Amino acid sequence: MISEFLRWFRANERRWQDSNILARIKCSTEEDMPLEKGVIELEAKLAVASFTVWGDGALEIIILDVLKKEELVVKDRQVANPNDMVAILDQSNELFMKVTSPSSGLKSVSPGPSSICGDQGD
Repeated sequence: MISEFLRWFRANERRWQDSNILARIKCSTEEDMPLEKGVIELEAKLAVASFTVWGDGALEIIILDVLKKEELVVKDRQVANPNDMVAILDQSNELFMKVTSPSSGLKSVSPGPSSICGDQGD
């Protein structure tokens, strides 16, 4: 699951940069922690998001409205395969992108360099 999560990050990284969204990824392996885990953090001026995936297929997504200080989306799911995970990530990312798009009147922070974890096998 973690390696597919990393591929999903790489596939979306350019889009986030082009939309002035700061994107960061952090991964841990079984050597680092008891559970494999990957976290993507997205930051725009009016919204932030956290996408977390564990090696066992647990998935947590949180999207927050920064100005209203309220949750827009909170998802806790258990997925059986990477395709299900990617579908949920795509759906949630589309919502985040819609909330932060220029047509919504929201302005985002300038992107900085993202950190990326190394390739890991599942």
